[in-house]
Amino acid sequence: MSTPSPATAPTPRDDEVIHRRDLFRRLPPVLASALVTTSRPQVAAAPTDEERIFAHGVASGDPTAEGVVIWTRVSGAGSDDTVAVGWTVATDPEMQDIVAQGEVEAGPETDWTVHVDVDGLRPATTWWYGFEARDQRSDTGRTRTAPGPDDGQELRLGVVSCASYAAGFFGVYRHLAERDLDLVVHLGDYLYESNAGASTRQHVPPREPVSLADYRLRHAQYKTDPDLQTLHQRFALAAVWDDHEVAGNAWEGGASGHDPATQGPWAERRAAALQAYLEWMPLRLPDPDRPRRIWRSLPLGANGELILIDTRHDGRDRQIGAYLDDPAAALADPERRIMSEEQEQWLADRLRSATGAWRVVANQVVLSPLSVEVPEPFADLANRLGPVVAGKVMNPDQWDGYPHDRDRLYDVMRSVPGRSVILSGDLHSGWSRTL
Repeated sequence: MSTPSPATAPTPRDDEVIHRRDLFRRLPPVLASALVTTSRPQVAAAPTDEERIFAHGVASGDPTAEGVVIWTRVSGAGSDDTVAVGWTVATDPEMQDIVAQGEVEAGPETDWTVHVDVDGLRPATTWWYGFEARDQRSDTGRTRTAPGPDDGQELRLGVVSCASYAAGFFGVYRHLAERDLDLVVHLGDYLYESNAGASTRQHVPPREPVSLADYRLRHAQYKTDPDLQTLHQRFALAAVWDDHEVAGNAWEGGASGHDPATQGPWAERRAAALQAYLEWMPLRLPDPDRPRRIWRSLPLGANGELILIDTRHDGRDRQIGAYLDDPAAALADPERRIMSEEQEQWLADRLRSATGAWRVVANQVVLSPLSVEVPEPFADLANRLGPVVAGKVMNPDQWDGYPHDRDRLYDVMRSVPGRSVILSGDLHSGWSRTL
């Protein structure tokens, strides 16, 4: 990531400001939509698809009160070329009132992706940004910084997960992009390695990805989807990964969706997949020396804090199953973990120290119990759905498979002031539960 050279824009007087939501509510829908889709004019004639330098769009992510990460990718570069990429942040969609700008290099070591961590910005402000390379300009992105610590203004979060390019079109992203939001939270499975359910569009590559080149191609394909591009262009994203960014039902030492005999060592495949994810997503690494540590938190002003955790690739034990002689004994083991001890302690510390009204935890899999009682005559049939433990069929990939971790988290949540909300993905359905 580069170090920007920002300049602070003047602060308008309150009586000069039409608030963002009021403006959207007063405008007809067509004009409101036009306001948020403004693009920068091209330097030269519009290129063909094959000539487009910024074919994968623009994106932003992980906003704080003072800054945000902006992202793009240089398309069509030569195999060893390094490309100079200029970037600009402004207060207006015409990109005339510039507050920060600079230049970075895109090269093959990061698949020509660009991350710029822009700081020195005003809180709770809409910003416009764009890139330039090889005499072409990108579309203009829109993003927004988080409110300051004493600012309790209303916030609107869009929450998404589990999107397979092969299984259908991303119309939900298009409709979400039409909303007036402050931030989009992605709970994982941003892409799918599997071709299961493929009936609409074919994945690239046409097989499950295994190598770094494979996963880069898969990310590149997703980033060409017009609805996903529009969502990224309009809103900042706070994202965590889940299993399908690598392989189905992943845990620290493997995945039920990975076959070492045909797909090679698990550690190599996972390292390739996670590297591609970090290259292609607009996130800020809490510790660049530990790139796989994506658990982090983002401020929500006086409303609280967004705490993003990793229940998939950081110390998770294998899910219980038929390979165990006594699944119930495995569940009873207090050392069984869905995350590392280090992350669990960090999560407890964040919940205890966060200020504001709400602690919002972005989490990959369902926290609340979802097991179903099964009459004894149907136990064998129920085992096809999941392991049956103590007369209940359960999904061992959820927190149900890690009950002691869940109990410890519940204890912390009960002990802290304020209120906690757990956002969960994975189940492809809508639920609301009281914990």
